[in-house]
Amino acid sequence: MRTPLLFSFLAFALSTGPKAQAQADFTSQLMSSGRYEVKKKKTEEVQRAPAAEKAPDAPGVKSAPVVPVQPPAPAMPPVVLPSPKPATEVAAAAGKEDATEPTLAEQARALVDGENDSVTTFYRERIHPEDVRNNKVEIQVSGGYSYLDSKSNYSYREYHSAYSNVDLRSNVWFAPRIGVTGSIRFSLGASVAGDAATHSMDPFRDEIMEMGIKLRRYFGLSRVSPSFEFSLLYMDRSFNVATDSTSHARLRTSGVGIGAKVVLPSSADHAWVLGGKIAPRLKHQEMKAAVDLKSGEQGENVLVGVEAGGEWRFGRGSQFVYGLELNSERNLFTGAASPVDPTNGQTPSNVTVTSTLLNFSLGYRWGH
Repeated sequence: MRTPLLFSFLAFALSTGPKAQAQADFTSQLMSSGRYEVKKKKTEEVQRAPAAEKAPDAPGVKSAPVVPVQPPAPAMPPVVLPSPKPATEVAAAAGKEDATEPTLAEQARALVDGENDSVTTFYRERIHPEDVRNNKVEIQVSGGYSYLDSKSNYSYREYHSAYSNVDLRSNVWFAPRIGVTGSIRFSLGASVAGDAATHSMDPFRDEIMEMGIKLRRYFGLSRVSPSFEFSLLYMDRSFNVATDSTSHARLRTSGVGIGAKVVLPSSADHAWVLGGKIAPRLKHQEMKAAVDLKSGEQGENVLVGVEAGGEWRFGRGSQFVYGLELNSERNLFTGAASPVDPTNGQTPSNVTVTSTLLNFSLGYRWGH
């Protein structure tokens, strides 16, 4: 039993003796000299730097880190700034916007003093070349269809008719706000019922003439600025029945009236037109045909009219116009009428007549 235990003790002493300690010191010195190093796993090298970016290190030499090359940024187009307008041009534009249209009094004074060129120059420099304010002369030709209806308590003054007509109008502008106007409208192929017993028809010619002074104002210098027109008119209307008519008299109404019109452009190419007129003091006459007709002594005569329509503007020298117009004339008489009313054999007194004229027209206006 003692022999094996002694042998084991000797072996343990030899393994922990000076020789084993020297061998461990040699190994430690060899590792710290730098000639040998423990390599890391391949997977860790791949994660730290890809093979395409890092070459294998030479023994004992550390490689520099690889900096990735960034692609060049795309070239940006050069920014071109608008050149500033000259001070004179800016001032002219501001003056054009702030300019006000010459007043009616200023334009009238310029006409009297012979200095209308300054007014013309003002508009030429500040309004559009196709603005109708540049026109000096305007001529309009229209065709229409009218319905005439006369109501009365005296059968000689009661009738109705429908007929075609032609309307000729003109405006002459001495200044953009001052001008004169004239128009004439006459019927074509009109007739009215005559003697009821013979069912005859009496031809007639209906003529309406107007002339006067026209004043207007624009609320702005743009082509789409609204405008207002005022007219002082002399009116003359004739109902000329055939001279052999035994059922109607020839009629004429004349006098002075006023008119107003508003033009409301919806665009540079179109405008709405609304207007009206009134003549509170007219002279009404009954003239002899085949029968000497008298509805009574002259009383009050008044005319009231309204109109609505529009115009298509192809330029200041060319416009297509359309409109609907309604005029109503009221005649009041005093005393007894003559001759006796043929429908009832009586002589009426205080005759009243209401004549209504409805007209629709289409036309063309030329301006220069």
